[in-house]
Amino acid sequence: MIEGIVEFKDWQKIDLRVAQILEVKDIEGADKLYKLSVDLGKELGKRIICAGIKEYYAKEELKGKKIIVFSNLTPRKIKGIESQGMLLAAVSEGEKKVVLIKPKSEVSAGEKIEFKEISKSYKFPLSSLPMEENEWMNKSKKDLQAAKNSLKSKDYEWSCFQSQQSSEKALKAVYIKKYKSLLKVHDLVLLAKKVGAPKKIIEYCSQITPSYVDTRYPDISKIYTETDAKNTIELTEKILRWIEKNL
Repeated sequence: MIEGIVEFKDWQKIDLRVAQILEVKDIEGADKLYKLSVDLGKELGKRIICAGIKEYYAKEELKGKKIIVFSNLTPRKIKGIESQGMLLAAVSEGEKKVVLIKPKSEVSAGEKIEFKEISKSYKFPLSSLPMEENEWMNKSKKDLQAAKNSLKSKDYEWSCFQSQQSSEKALKAVYIKKYKSLLKVHDLVLLAKKVGAPKKIIEYCSQITPSYVDTRYPDISKIYTETDAKNTIELTEKILRWIEKNL
């Protein structure tokens, strides 16, 4: 049984905001801590947060990254520094891996994370899944633009993931048009073969497909570079051009 059950009304008191890391500094005498300067938007402004993520992230990986911050936590002194919030992260058993929680798409610093109560008895019908190929193409284009925005903000890992999602949705648009059903897979190569894509497009897909696994499952993730993000966007654009000609 889960201990420390929290009522929904108490959970709603938590103010979670999107923040952008502006600066990362070492803290004297603290081997595991960074001093982060973060921007929480116009309403909350800039703050200092002390975070125990030094073992898991290099400074250059953090600067410019968008994260989620618990903004209305009572400030406390850590190594003589007032820490004005707490960042959110997923932690593996034994703290072998710590992964920062970040927005899925490009949003501004200061945006609030909203909580909505959903009835436990409600089930999403299959018919609620958008099945029109045009809807899937529109979502694909939005993901591609988000990938470009993430590239600009130097979030290369997330840019590669968004490019993969863009390619996946575009290929599914073709699949839906051809078969009037949805193939629930993330393997771009399989999707490309199913819709009869030429060898070049299948090759592009084989290069992009690993981005899904590497960015979704951090225990096997690699460090993505600016070159990786640019190349993935370029391949995605080629896939989308072929698809738009054949949709």
